[in-house]
Amino acid sequence: MDQGERTGTRDDFIRRGLRFSQLRLLVALKETGQVSAAAAQLAITQPAASRLMAELERLSEARLYARPGRDDPFAVEAEGRMAWDPAGFAALPRVDLSALKVAATEDFGFAPTESTVRGQFRKAVGQLAPAFGALEETAPDCRAADRIFGVLRGISFLGVHAELLDRAPEHVGPNVRDNVEEGRSYSGEDVAKALIAQGDYHRRWEAFFGSWDVLVSPAITVSPRPWRELYPTQIDGVPTKTYYHWLALAYATTIAGLPSISIPCGHDANGLPFGLQIVGRRHADRQVLAVAAELEAVIAGLPDLAPRRPDLEALRAAPPISQAEGFLSFD
Repeated sequence: MDQGERTGTRDDFIRRGLRFSQLRLLVALKETGQVSAAAAQLAITQPAASRLMAELERLSEARLYARPGRDDPFAVEAEGRMAWDPAGFAALPRVDLSALKVAATEDFGFAPTESTVRGQFRKAVGQLAPAFGALEETAPDCRAADRIFGVLRGISFLGVHAELLDRAPEHVGPNVRDNVEEGRSYSGEDVAKALIAQGDYHRRWEAFFGSWDVLVSPAITVSPRPWRELYPTQIDGVPTKTYYHWLALAYATTIAGLPSISIPCGHDANGLPFGLQIVGRRHADRQVLAVAAELEAVIAGLPDLAPRRPDLEALRAAPPISQAEGFLSFD
């Protein structure tokens, strides 16, 4: 290629929209070998780096970085590394919250979230919103979550606990017993359909995180309940479907294999602790932890949301819960 051809190619890239930030990413990627590490070196989020790379590949009409397909729900590797590589957690990158696009949801479109929890979540999000670059109430289609989780949890409990239930039913609590029996009610076809639905569910989440950096939601559907209660049988007067239905805000993301963390975020109208759940795309564990660390610092400076120090003396003076009536009882 002569000088004129090289100059023409360079000018062509510039006309197509080549940006300096994309070139910096290429240099960082060559030095680190990983999109996540390159993003940390440039002080940008991993999704932002992935978007820059995608733009550059469209511009050049060439594949510049090979990585396993994120739409495969069974992939254990992303961008050439294991998501749980301990070396990657030694020093979390700093994250600029003002550069993040954050999605927010009270219920993922299906979870039976209590009105008290919804109210505290709106309050928390309202105070945290100025820290983000953008925040919008949205979530992917999660309506299949109950069925997927119910079938896969049921067959898991069947495999783990059925033998004990049959041999010594007096040693098995009602929740586990019900879950084993639920597992026995499913056919092979039910399981096959649940696994196919799980793959589709995972891909919807991957597509969603193509536009958003993280998602925030309440950590759990209800305000803390008495410890003697096996599970909430109703939420805001509406009966729950199963003993685990109140966990819907958690399994909405776990069945897609997404990393999430819950951090303290004030107290609800009942004066009880409220948790904020932060969710990232699959394999973005470091980013989720880094965002949580930044948010904890913001929350600490907001009087209405900052954690309260527990009354340690009162806790020391209280009798052990093991002495309470009904301890280790299913009644």
